[in-house]
Amino acid sequence: MLKAFQRLLHFLGHYFLTLIALLLTILLVLAALAPYINPNTFYLPNLLALTLPILVCFNLFLLIYWTARNKRSALIPLTSLLVAIAIHLYRFREDITRCSRLTEEPAQKFTVLSYNVNLFHLYSWADTPPTMENIAALVRRTEADVICIQEFTTSEVAFTDSAARGLFAPFAHIHYTLHHGKLHHGVALFSKFPILERGVIEFPNSYNCAIYADLRVGADTVRVYSTHLQSFRLHRNNINFIRTPRFSSGDNFLFQISDIFKKLYRTLQRQAEQAHLLQESVKTSPHSVLVCGDFNSTPFTYTYATISKGMHDTFHEVRKGYGATFFTLFPPMRIDYILHTPTLHPHSFQVLPAPYSDHYPVLASFSLRKKNNR
Repeated sequence: MLKAFQRLLHFLGHYFLTLIALLLTILLVLAALAPYINPNTFYLPNLLALTLPILVCFNLFLLIYWTARNKRSALIPLTSLLVAIAIHLYRFREDITRCSRLTEEPAQKFTVLSYNVNLFHLYSWADTPPTMENIAALVRRTEADVICIQEFTTSEVAFTDSAARGLFAPFAHIHYTLHHGKLHHGVALFSKFPILERGVIEFPNSYNCAIYADLRVGADTVRVYSTHLQSFRLHRNNINFIRTPRFSSGDNFLFQISDIFKKLYRTLQRQAEQAHLLQESVKTSPHSVLVCGDFNSTPFTYTYATISKGMHDTFHEVRKGYGATFFTLFPPMRIDYILHTPTLHPHSFQVLPAPYSDHYPVLASFSLRKKNNR
């Protein structure tokens, strides 16, 4: 009787684990398909894509567990992992297999920095002193020729617009989307190169936006975008709940889940709309293009796939690894990018571990490709 009961428990446990594996397989495949599915049509895949590394780890664990036990059930997580790998290898094949080289001396080399500065910690509830001096010193150390700043903030009291222009490069394009008392929030682009043209891409019903400037780089012109897509606007209590969820009714568990869920899917839908507006602008550019900024979106999403269409991700070309730039949530995410058109040749890419914001800055160097490159 005891052995029969043990066999029944073993069977039920295996059956339950198989159901969990099937569910995780479906979720992983949906997350992998996110780049092809507009969240305004069906938001679940892009929501799952935010947790894709976690889903991969769960499926990998089940694969190892069942392989070690010589179970045919290992085929379930193996299938989902192969599908996810195939989808993303197909998407990134150009970056992975690219082997083009310049056939002569490259054109003028220049360096670009993109940094979400977290409002310089100028707001009254910041836990640390303002960071504009530290960030300006960091920018000077990088010797960047072009600086793209998101969550750029000035204050009529502590850090004026004129003071900001004095700290960074001489040519500036600044656009404020929000005036909050004596604070002004927006995006900025500073350049050591002259600005020939400038423009703004307004995002409807949002305090986020993108700006661009056509820069005279040597004998050529390069259009650079400083971009900040819709933030998830998770409050501190949301983030604390994600880090350490409490399941007691006194902590409003269901309210927290509902609040976070609504913010996530609404943001994903707005990001998709903003990505299309940005991509339409990029397509009309008569010059080589750099798109820099905080997309608030991982490389596994529809938003990233839309913006990067026809462009190359500098990180994929120059670096290997995960390249996380945002560490507030787990797992850390790569949500800050420098993308470029094929007419630009990347030489380097770095994620700088600077402690002045909730984002790390990214730094890359480029030169324009010669027309007879192969």
